[in-house]
Amino acid sequence: MKLVINYTYGGYDIPNAYYVERNIDPYETSVERNDPDYVAWVEAHADEKGHYDEPWANLTVVEIPDDATDYEILEYDGAESVIYVQNGKIIYA
Repeated sequence: MKLVINYTYGGYDIPNAYYVERNIDPYETSVERNDPDYVAWVEAHADEKGHYDEPWANLTVVEIPDDATDYEILEYDGAESVIYVQNGKIIYA
């Protein structure tokens, strides 16, 4: 499964450009971090390092195994990382 996270300090937010290009009302639609359309949009708009930079967020796509039984996005001062459970073990992505 692929997820969108903010990889540097600041804060996570879905870019306004995503809503505009998809003609989505941000007040009426919830976009999940693992939404395939959203993940594909971030990947398509990312630079050569795989990052999509906004003034308040620097987004990247991380992948965790499909057989992960649970995951959590950890945040410190806006920078995020992912931990997940696979085969009963906690793994830091």
